[in-house]
Amino acid sequence: DSLQAIMAGGIAFDYPHRLYGRKLGRAKPGHRFRLYDSYADAVRHVPDLKPDGIFIQFETEKPVSVRAGSPVYYKKVQVGEVTDVQLDSRKDKIVINAFVNRKYLDLVSTGSRFFLASGIEIRGSIRSGIRLTTSPLASIMMGSIAFINPEKGKKIREWHVFKLYEDLESAKAADFVTIEIHFPSAEEIGPDSKIRYQGVQIGYVTDVEFENEMQGILVQARINSKSAHVFTSGAKVWVVKPEFGLSGIRNLNTIVVGPYIAVQKGSGIPVREIYGLDAPPPVPFMIRGLHIVVEADALGSLKRGCPVYYKQVRVGSVAGYELSPDSRKVWVHLDIDEPYEALVRTGSRFWNVSGVRVHAGLFSGVNVKTDSLEAIVAGGIAFATPEGKAMGSKAACGQHFVLHEKPEGSWLRWSPSIRLRGNNSPP
Repeated sequence: DSLQAIMAGGIAFDYPHRLYGRKLGRAKPGHRFRLYDSYADAVRHVPDLKPDGIFIQFETEKPVSVRAGSPVYYKKVQVGEVTDVQLDSRKDKIVINAFVNRKYLDLVSTGSRFFLASGIEIRGSIRSGIRLTTSPLASIMMGSIAFINPEKGKKIREWHVFKLYEDLESAKAADFVTIEIHFPSAEEIGPDSKIRYQGVQIGYVTDVEFENEMQGILVQARINSKSAHVFTSGAKVWVVKPEFGLSGIRNLNTIVVGPYIAVQKGSGIPVREIYGLDAPPPVPFMIRGLHIVVEADALGSLKRGCPVYYKQVRVGSVAGYELSPDSRKVWVHLDIDEPYEALVRTGSRFWNVSGVRVHAGLFSGVNVKTDSLEAIVAGGIAFATPEGKAMGSKAACGQHFVLHEKPEGSWLRWSPSIRLRGNNSPP
């Protein structure tokens, strides 16, 4: 309708379709016509007014911004229009009648989801991205209804009743289930933050609020119904965010896209409410080469990923650590790269090369020792292997060694001849 009709109202009229193309007599001055409340009301009394198509109906409990004449869109192409808006006092719902043209009926099925598509909507943030959604001018001026077809449905009959969703997000959310996640401390999570399982997004955050006297937060999230089974009574949930340390930066991508929630599936029953962790769970040891365990009095600055050296050449890394069964020692798990496995023998000696060692005396002066800049910053472990019979046999997978605080002088002079795999030079 024109802007004047939208603002001031108006009267519309039509002929029964069977009279289209015929020569009709003019109405005489003063002729009286019946004024119907709406187009749908007129069709009920004069069925021939109905164009080629069918009527459908929507129900909603929330106020709507549509009126008679508001368009019905599919992919921003008008396929019908609203004919009537009423309040059903018995159901305490708003009932909207609409008409869909016959040539578009194949687009509408029981699987269709209708939603209000009025005006301009802006959602998002700098990290998650800004989404600007605009509707055709008629929608902005009069309001409109649109629909999507996320699943295949059955053919509908006239006056089929559809649920009218508040917006497109709500219509899509029918494929999601709601999950509540309690975190013990305030985390840097906000609406639209992603939820991932094994790196794949399975949902998103819809709302965040404080709880427990503002010490923790409650996260409302929507999870794809096909992925909701990962939330079980034994699942682990935590927030992934940037981690800065001397050994490097982890989760660098979260600096740009923002923190997200990660899920590790458990073995329990499915749940809709779960308690999150205040830190990521321990990562299982990933050993690709020779698995060696060194026992230390304390962990010190050693971390997963710290290098393992032989003659200042990196030959492996720290795969993980744990307390010994009696809690008296720290067991540090080493992963020796495959080409260098032959270097580790039963007679090998391991020591910590983290940091800088300073020795000072009144007459000897100051003596500063370090292995490499990487060892200063990230920490590390070195080992040496003796010559001859003291070398011993090749170390077995899982064999334990003592981790010494510093090497003895004789260890640094050891220089055995050991053929490496793939090395064709003479022993």
